[in-house]
Amino acid sequence: MGAVVLRMGAHLHSRRGAPDRHARSQPQLEPHYDASENLACNPMDSRQLEIFVTVAERLNLREAAKTLAISQPAISVQLQALESELGFSLLIRDKQRLVGLTPAGHQYLEAARNLLAGLRGASRSAAGLAAGKTAVLKVGIAEEVSTASSFWSAFRDCQRAHSHIAFQFVELTLDELTSAVATGDLDMAFTLQHLDLRDLHVTPLWSQRWYAVLPTGHPLAVESELGPTDLAQVPLVLGHSRQSSGGHRLIEEAFARERVQPQINMRAARRSTMLMLVASGVVCTFMPASAATRGLPGMAMVPFRAEPLIVVAISRGAQAPSALREFWSALGEANSGFDFAGPQGSHLPEHRG
Repeated sequence: MGAVVLRMGAHLHSRRGAPDRHARSQPQLEPHYDASENLACNPMDSRQLEIFVTVAERLNLREAAKTLAISQPAISVQLQALESELGFSLLIRDKQRLVGLTPAGHQYLEAARNLLAGLRGASRSAAGLAAGKTAVLKVGIAEEVSTASSFWSAFRDCQRAHSHIAFQFVELTLDELTSAVATGDLDMAFTLQHLDLRDLHVTPLWSQRWYAVLPTGHPLAVESELGPTDLAQVPLVLGHSRQSSGGHRLIEEAFARERVQPQINMRAARRSTMLMLVASGVVCTFMPASAATRGLPGMAMVPFRAEPLIVVAISRGAQAPSALREFWSALGEANSGFDFAGPQGSHLPEHRG
């Protein structure tokens, strides 16, 4: 991709016995355990993996059955078969209720997600090449970068102009995106700048300021701007820090700078869950500026003082596929709203909704 920074213009911005189904305690893992080895060596099918991933993400058999359009007994049979084949438990069960994942389950979940994504990607690649595509680019995205910006319109237009390239979009968590690009499982990804992006090539795109999201009628909803001190006694719902959910590390850093202890009542993985809790009148949360333009019912948005959320593109730079370098160069050259500058560029345009 070259040593350039893309900036937006003013408006562009393994069997050891059957698993104990009633186990409360977490099993001890062997030091050499590697989930990917079991995925490669055991003959479970992709449907079992899909069922496990769906159940692991919801921890609710009824919801998983509805999503997968199969019966709960069928799901239970497949899960037991998978655990029996592996020789260790994946899920922690309390009588008939799923209460979490074992340590092995957490590691296996990540490996299963990656394998399923790879299988789907291989299918799409074959289909694209059969349809006359000459290159395939795998692009990672996450909910946290689904912010309003005319960048996406420019990306779409350039994608159409490069019809010989098949684009595959894969949704992962922010941390998974970084790992997938570093290992070459993804060619590029859109993520947030404040994460540990290793030695990847980083292209800042646009920034957005933060808004505090309050229940309608909250006393602080009438303020023109809020800071950590204003919200010191307000219960909050923030993203899971180990998953960098919501980009809320920047919010916690803002509280730390002002030496204010945030009242975190809950952590959630999805923005939709956070907003639902706000609308119920229970907590406050934080969203980037574009969310403030949606007119969400039951909620008020007030600007919040914190470092802006910066969306970036990451790749392996010179080791990236030539098709990606070609596309990215054209994306900059064909749109007058783009400005290329060196890595030390001092300004990023801000999207205010």
